[in-house]
Amino acid sequence: LSREPHNAIISIYARMGLLGLLIWLWMHIIFFKTWLKFYKYTVSNNLITERNRLLYLGVFIVMILGACISASLFQTPYYAIPYYFLWGVILRICYNLNNNLNKIDQNEI
Repeated sequence: LSREPHNAIISIYARMGLLGLLIWLWMHIIFFKTWLKFYKYTVSNNLITERNRLLYLGVFIVMILGACISASLFQTPYYAIPYYFLWGVILRICYNLNNNLNKIDQNEI
């Protein structure tokens, strides 16, 4: 870790190249768009438990990404593993909300 740059984005670019960095950034853009879509859905439908879970997990994700500017966090497992695991939890919550949304739409038809 002593030879790592003090920025995780630069480290990702150095390890994976420009194409890898663009794919990593695009993946995060899609993740955040999905998170925002279903967070708005929980707010508009007054789903308090899911809203709070998405909010707390989203705050953690933003804090880790903010810390990546000044440190190379994704090279240490005690940051990288919870980060990507919690993205999986967020996406599963969104998947369950999407299934509930589809069931409601099918019942109205």
